[in-house]
Amino acid sequence: MPALGTLAVVVLACAVAFRARLKVALVTVLAVAFLVPDTLIVPRQFIGTSQVPVIRAVIVFFALGMVRRLARREMDFRDFRPRRMHLVLMAFVVVGFVDGVALGSPTIGLEASLHDWSIWVDQLVFFWSVLGAIRAIDDDLWVGKALGFVLVATAAIAIGEHFDHSSYARWWFKGEPTLIDSGGAIPLELRGGGVRVRAADSFALSFGWVSAILFPVLLAVVPFVRSHWRPLLRIAPGAVVVAILWSQSRTPLVGLAGGVVALLVVSRFHPRLTPYLLVLIVLGCVAGLLTTVVTHPFSAGAEQSGSVAVRVARLPLIMGATAARPYVGVGWTGLRTVGVNGTDSSYLTIYGTLGIIGSVAFLVMLATALFSTAGSVRAPSGAGRVIGAAAVAGVLTSLVAPIGYDMFTQEASTLALWMMVALGIAVGERARTPPPTQPYVGRWLLRVGAPVVGLATGVLLSAFAPSHATAAYKFESLPLSRLPANGVNLGFVGELLTNSVCDSLSAQPVPPGAKVFCRDDEPALGTGEVEVTSPTAAETQAVVRASVTSGNIVPGFTVHAVPGIQIGKPTGFRTAPVAGLLIGFAVSLLVPPFRRKEGPWRRWRLVWPAPAAGL
Repeated sequence: MPALGTLAVVVLACAVAFRARLKVALVTVLAVAFLVPDTLIVPRQFIGTSQVPVIRAVIVFFALGMVRRLARREMDFRDFRPRRMHLVLMAFVVVGFVDGVALGSPTIGLEASLHDWSIWVDQLVFFWSVLGAIRAIDDDLWVGKALGFVLVATAAIAIGEHFDHSSYARWWFKGEPTLIDSGGAIPLELRGGGVRVRAADSFALSFGWVSAILFPVLLAVVPFVRSHWRPLLRIAPGAVVVAILWSQSRTPLVGLAGGVVALLVVSRFHPRLTPYLLVLIVLGCVAGLLTTVVTHPFSAGAEQSGSVAVRVARLPLIMGATAARPYVGVGWTGLRTVGVNGTDSSYLTIYGTLGIIGSVAFLVMLATALFSTAGSVRAPSGAGRVIGAAAVAGVLTSLVAPIGYDMFTQEASTLALWMMVALGIAVGERARTPPPTQPYVGRWLLRVGAPVVGLATGVLLSAFAPSHATAAYKFESLPLSRLPANGVNLGFVGELLTNSVCDSLSAQPVPPGAKVFCRDDEPALGTGEVEVTSPTAAETQAVVRASVTSGNIVPGFTVHAVPGIQIGKPTGFRTAPVAGLLIGFAVSLLVPPFRRKEGPWRRWRLVWPAPAAGL
C-alpha cells in the first residue's frame, strides 16, 4: 500500500476508535490488531518521530476515546475499576522498565530497549480499555461474535494467500521501502513444497498460535447464533482449521486440540455446545485418517528438523550471557549482543532479558490472568458460561504457546491473550455471587508464612545443590595466516571446518554427567568455542584434553589457551533463595486464605473473593 494510503487508514481508524459508538470503536481496534501487521509503522515522512506502530496509535486513540466518553458521562467510572490483574500487569511493566531498561546491559542501545518495553505499555492500555468497553457494552455474546468475525476474516486472508502464493502482510509495506524485507514484509516461507500462509502476522507460526488462541471463542458463539446465515456459520471453524493447517505449523495444532478439549470440559459439557463440538471432532478425525492434511505439517517439518537443533544450541548462549546477571538479566535487547535475535520461547526470553526477578513477576502475571479468567465458570448455564469457558480455554492455550514460540515479542498474539482475559473477567463479574461463608481463617499466617516458607525452600535448594566444574576455550579451524592475500572470502570454508570440529566433539564419548557444547564463534573467520561441564574438575580436565585431541583431525586446528576450571553451582540453584522469597510474597498477596465452612467435619475450602468486592 502506498504511504499515503497507509496514513489514510491510520487516520480513519484512530478517528473511529476515538469518536464512534462503543461497539464500532471496539470492532475497529480488533480489526487493526489482527488484520493489520503489528510491525507496520505510521509512514515516517508524515510524522516527526521515526517509529510509531499503527496498532499503538489506534490503541492510544481508543483509550482517549474512553476518557472522552467518561467526560460526556456515556460510560461509568465503575467500568474502569481495577482488579488484581490490572495491578499485577502494572507491576510487571514497572519490573520490565527497571530490569530491562534502567539496569540493562550497558552495551545495548537505550532507544531499542525502550521500544521493546513500550510494547508492554501498549498491552496494559489495551487491556484496561478493552475491559472497560466490554463491561459497558454488557453483551458478552456480541463481543464473542465480533471476535469470531475477525478470526474468520484472518482465515479468509490466509486461504487467499495459499492460492495466490503472495503475502498479504507484505502488501502493506510497499509504502515503507526500508522495511520491505523485514518482519512481516518478507515473502511467504516455503515448507514441504508449499507456501506457509500467515495473513497479517510476521510469520506462519505466529498466525497459527493467534488463531488457536481465538478459536475457542468462535466455537462458543456458533451454537448461539440465530440467523439465516447459521448453516454457513457452522462451517466457519472448519475454514479456520484449514488456514492453520496451510500455515504448516506443527505446535499450534496441539494448542488447537487442547483448546477444544478445554472448552468442552470447562463449559461442563453444555448441551448446546457439546453435540456441535463432538461432530467437529469426529469430522476432524475422519479427515485425518482419510487424508494427509493433518499429518502433512508434521512430515514437512521433519524435513527441517534442524530448527530443533538450533533452539537447543541457543540455550547455553543464553544461560552463559545471563550467568553474570542472574537477578536482573541482560536487558530487553541484551541477548542480541551474543548473537541471539530470538529464542523461540518466551519463557526463556524473559529469563534472559529480565533475570530471576522478572521471570517470577512474569509467571505471577500469567497465573493471575488464568485465575482472574477462571471466575467466569461461575456463570449460570447459557451463553455466558460458554463464552467464559472459551476465554479460559484461550488463556490456557496462551500459557502453552510460549514454550515453543516467542509469543510475547509478537504484539498480535499478546493482544489475543489480553482480549481473552478481559472477556473472562467481564463474564465472571456478571456471574452470580456465591453465598457468604465464615470469616477468613489463617489470614496472617498465610501472609507471613508464605514468604518464609519460600525463602527457606530456596535456601535448602541452594545449600544441597550439587556443584559442577566448567572450562571453556576457543579454537581456530581456519587460521588468519591461511587466508589468501587477494581478499577471496573463505567464510563458507571456515564455517564448514568449524562445524566439522563440533561434529567430531559431539561424537566423542564422555563420562556420565559431563556435557560438551561447541558452537561457531565467528563463522566468517572459522573460529569456534567449546564449553565442557562435568561434576568434578578432574573429569572436566580429561574431557577438555580429549576434545582437543578430537579436534586435531581438522587441518589447521589451533587451540587458544584454556583458562582455569571454574567450580560453582547452577544459576537456578544459586538464585533459589531470592526466587523462593518472591514467589512466597506473591502467594501471600494474591492467593486468598481459607474460609471455614460449617459442617459435620468442619471442612475447609478455598473461596475466591466475590467480583463485587473489587480487588
